[in-house]
Amino acid sequence: MTREYARQILPMIVMFSESVTIQRGDIDRHSNMTWVDDDDPSFQPTVPWRIKPQPAELWRRTCTSTPEHHADSIFIIAKRCPECHITHYREVQP
Repeated sequence: MTREYARQILPMIVMFSESVTIQRGDIDRHSNMTWVDDDDPSFQPTVPWRIKPQPAELWRRTCTSTPEHHADSIFIIAKRCPECHITHYREVQP
């Protein structure tokens, strides 16, 4: 292992020590890469590694009576009116 490679993967090793899931890239015979969870990563330089992405999560407020509520980028419960609807979206992993 070179010092440069060690500097590149050090943040991943720290995250792994904090129980974050690490994935390795597996390439099939058709040159398609899939990411596989690795409970015991070796961090070999010839294998692609990444921190497993977390599902996307979004809270959205929509209001039928006050259109400017749609433009709010900050979710503020105190200004909620009776026509406001709060929706929680979360990406689901298959």
